[in-house]
Amino acid sequence: MTTYKVPYGVDVSVTIRREGDTAFVDVHAPMYFRKEWTMTHGYADSFTDQQVLLDHNFTTTLINHYGE
Repeated sequence: MTTYKVPYGVDVSVTIRREGDTAFVDVHAPMYFRKEWTMTHGYADSFTDQQVLLDHNFTTTLINHYGE
């Protein structure tokens, strides 16, 4: 698994974890009260990491959680 820095919040990064035929996004936010959480939606395993990182649902979830 690779960890990716994202441009949302302060020092926020994500890991894309694959289990079976689903990719889950784990969010790591050490500067916040809720330090680790998993997005409620998953992705088909056919999505590449780059496609997940550019997905509208991914960016909307992080913007709603941390702002732009």
